[in-house]
Amino acid sequence: MAVNERRLHNLELKVKAMAASLGLISSKEPPPARLHPLNWANPLSLTFSLVSLIIAGFALWYSSLKPADIKVSLGSPEFQYQDAGPDEPVQFPSGLTAVRHKKMLALIGTCAIANGGANSGEIDQIAVQFTSDDGAKWTFLPLYILDDAHTITNALGHRVIDVGQAPAFSPIVTPGKQAVRHTFLFASGDFDNLGLHSFSVKLLTWSPDDLKPREQQVLHIDFNSNVVSVLQNQNITEVPWEEARRRLKDLK
Repeated sequence: MAVNERRLHNLELKVKAMAASLGLISSKEPPPARLHPLNWANPLSLTFSLVSLIIAGFALWYSSLKPADIKVSLGSPEFQYQDAGPDEPVQFPSGLTAVRHKKMLALIGTCAIANGGANSGEIDQIAVQFTSDDGAKWTFLPLYILDDAHTITNALGHRVIDVGQAPAFSPIVTPGKQAVRHTFLFASGDFDNLGLHSFSVKLLTWSPDDLKPREQQVLHIDFNSNVVSVLQNQNITEVPWEEARRRLKDLK
């Protein structure tokens, strides 16, 4: 067996030598694989591409896709108190009765409406809710848009807003990335009587899809004896927010 193995080994060597001489195989060992240094160009290019894609996505979101984001603020209001006598009961043909209020407090306020979204947004209702620490609660709703209205002097000599040509309040549409200003005449259906009150005031808005109001602002206003006395003259009177009054006081 040892002789046969030796012969086979010699035969194998002769075959390899013959194949090498014919160039069929190489008699040298193949060189070891060379490890090339890592090419950082592709990872950097991929990183820059991803960053550019993210920036482009944000730009597309803010310029075209971001939903409407409407913020509303109310400047210092003006008030006008009207006292046309005691309330009167009203009898309807159906038998129902109601009360015609002869005392009314109107609020004139300018709202700044800014849309931070890319798409148009709509405000279809605004409310200004006054809540006093003594339990009084008045909710003012907009009746007219007074952007082009003027003040006139009525037959009693009082300065009043001429609402004859003023359009009724309607939903306010604000395009994306824009702001508008409108002056509204608000009236309260639950105002009872002019008196001394310290109010917390909330500015509330509704958009078409809102089931609950959005709280836009919380301010404070003081109906002190001086304010009430001036309002009883039934002229239009500006009453500053307490926050604005304090800021002006700090400047002195």
